Amino acid sequence: MDDLDTSWVRNFERMSTIDHNYKKDLIESISIVFIYLTPLNEIVNVVQETETFTIEHNHSVIKEERLLRIIEDKRHIGNKIYQLIDILKYNVEIDSTKIQSFVNNEFSLDLVSLSNMIQDIVFDSSIFIFHEVNHLYVFLKENMPKSILRKDGANLGTTKKVRISVENADKQKFKRFMRKSMRKHNAKGGNLSRKVRPIE
Repeated sequence: MDDLDTSWVRNFERMSTIDHNYKKDLIESISIVFIYLTPLNEIVNVVQETETFTIEHNHSVIKEERLLRIIEDKRHIGNKIYQLIDILKYNVEIDSTKIQSFVNNEFSLDLVSLSNMIQDIVFDSSIFIFHEVNHLYVFLKENMPKSILRKDGANLGTTKKVRISVENADKQKFKRFMRKSMRKHNAKGGNLSRKVRPIE
């Protein structure tokens, strides 16, 4: 009996008396969805795992150290390395008085972007019927190999800018013209070379 999962029994009992169970509870665990993108932002893989929270100051928390370890572990798939680009949090923390409005789609809850910063992630208490709705989404993008950047950069929207200085080109042309003129003049025995100093 110790190995038997009876959590569904507790959930059934709570659902049977839902009118009396509109109290917010601490969230014990969260589903983390890892979404893998190509350099062209195409989804190539989705992995979902469950993470148990640390409870601190009446909040459910994934500590910074633990989050860093999770993401570092998920960055490597096969011979590909992915970079963290965003973390989105979905936390249904509405009060019991707003449940009916939420069910009727009279308002919605947005995903909150946590950017790509590694820090403690805090989830507020939630009514138990929404515990499975709360999620954390982690977006990881494949690093572009340097060889691909050099060869196929144009196809991926990467261009290399080359600046041509007209002023420098004119200077070089003028120098060549002056040297040529001076050589011709010296061959005729003129004295231009004494008056005009060659431009280096």
